[in-house]
This record gives sequence, structure tokens and C-alpha cells, in this order.
Amino acid sequence: MFWPILFCAALLAVGPVFSQKKSTISAIAILPNQQSVLVASDQGLTLMRLDSSGKGKKIETKVEKISSIKLSPDGKRIAILGGVPAEEGAIEILSASDFKSVYQQTIFGDVITDGCWVDDQSIWLGSMTGKIAQLNLKKREIKKSASGHSRGILAVELMRDQTLLTASIDQSIRVHSKKSRVLNNHTRTVNDLAIRPTKEKNALEMVASCSDDGTVRFWQPKIGRMVRFARLQSIPTCIVWTADGSAIIAGCRDGELRWIDPTSTKVTKSKQITDDWIFCIDLDLKNGRFIVGTAAGVKPVPMK
Repeated sequence: MFWPILFCAALLAVGPVFSQKKSTISAIAILPNQQSVLVASDQGLTLMRLDSSGKGKKIETKVEKISSIKLSPDGKRIAILGGVPAEEGAIEILSASDFKSVYQQTIFGDVITDGCWVDDQSIWLGSMTGKIAQLNLKKREIKKSASGHSRGILAVELMRDQTLLTASIDQSIRVHSKKSRVLNNHTRTVNDLAIRPTKEKNALEMVASCSDDGTVRFWQPKIGRMVRFARLQSIPTCIVWTADGSAIIAGCRDGELRWIDPTSTKVTKSKQITDDWIFCIDLDLKNGRFIVGTAAGVKPVPMK
């Protein structure tokens, strides 16, 4: 995922802006009830209703500089990730029912930038130290750890066979498995990763990445192969697949969303969302739209 803390008539077509003072949106997460979204910014953590333009409700958290929000597989817990730059990484687990804190821990010597749940009791965490760790919440201990990146990690994803993928400022994507691989075709910082949805259990999984080199690349990590890539007119900061995997949507620095066909690599559609950077994006399946985080606030965008 893109992490903005590092360097830190369109609206009528898109829809209302969820009320938020102008600030950098670092993470968003649509809650299991599909009616609310958690928004992390330099003002803290806010709960907003998707069907309202109200100001939202502030949610208390001990995590400073939030960089990522991750829902547990059962939808009952929310991992808030972040920390204090160059000092410590922090994780706090909130109950999804009442947003009360049920777990807190510091780890690493720098901010936790991203993570992914393994199951309801453990989560992989990546940090600006370039290291990763799997944290067992029940035992409050690190189950596994690894390094390899020479600079900070910005994205963490888990494939269906539990193979871990990490993307870094060091321009590489690492495949953490018994046969570890380094995918290094990008020439600048890798901002985000997204695994393509598929119903074919035996098919090789495809993963998309986006980078400051201006490209979105498509990979088959299990065999270490870059399949193809698309070069965009603006740097992509975040990506998300459509629910059926027919397109990858890239949020870009010029404020546009771009729909990319993974087979032809052509941009099949684009939509200007804002004059500012797009920082993050999530899929709102129930309402058939994307929720986009920008410097101007959080905006809903129809999928079609």
C-alpha cells in the first residue's frame, strides 16, 4: 500500500465527499456491516457512515501515525497499524462491535506500514525497518520473522497457500517461501500489491504491483515471472482489483482512477476524482462502488 506519511464539476460526477477536514488520508477500511468506513488521517481515526455526509465519529486509538487498517478474517477485530517514525512500530486491535481496545503491542524500531491476517489469531506485519514478523495475538509473541529488504516495506499480501509477499522502497518484491524469490523489474519504489481474485483453485495466482516508476506490473510469483506491465501517464500510488478480477484499478498522483485490463494492459477507462493525490482505495461490493482516500477527504466512486 502507498504510505503518504513517508514524504510527508468532477465531484458532482463522483458523488458526495464524506465530511473531513482537509488532511492526508493514510488508510481506509469498509466495515463488515457495509454501512460504515474507518478513515485514518493525520487527524487520527474516524468512523464515517457510507450513506451520510456527516462529520463522523472519532475513534480512540493509541497508535500514532496510522498507516494501515486491516479487518480480521471473521470480521470481529480491526488491526490498527502505525507507530512513531524512527522510534517504534505499534499495533492495536479493536473490537469491530464497539471499537474498544483489546490488544496493544509495540514491535520493530520503526513504523509498521502494512500487514495481513493469517487467521483470527495471527497477523503478518511489515515495517520501515525492512523486516517482517508474524505476531501471535493469543500468546503475545512473535511466531516467525524475516528480513531481506534493504529499505522499508510498504505492502504485505498473503497468497492462498500462505506464501507471503512484500513490496519495498528498495524497488523489489520478495516472495517469502521455501523457494524464496526476488522480483526486481521495478526501477523505483514499489507502492502497493494486490492479489487477483479467482475461483480457479489450481490456477497460478496473479499479483499486481504499482510503483513510482509509473508502471503497474502483473506477476506470477510462484514461478518468479513478470507476465506483462502497463505504463501510466501518472504515478500509481494504490491499486485494487474488481471483484471478478477483470480489471485492476490504479489510484494515481494526478487524482485519476485508471481501469487497466490485465491481459491487454490497456487503460480501458479513467475518471478524474480530485486535483490532489489519491492515497488509498477500498472496494464497497454491497453498493457497487470504490471508496477513495484523497487529500480532500473520502469519496465514493461508482464501479461502472
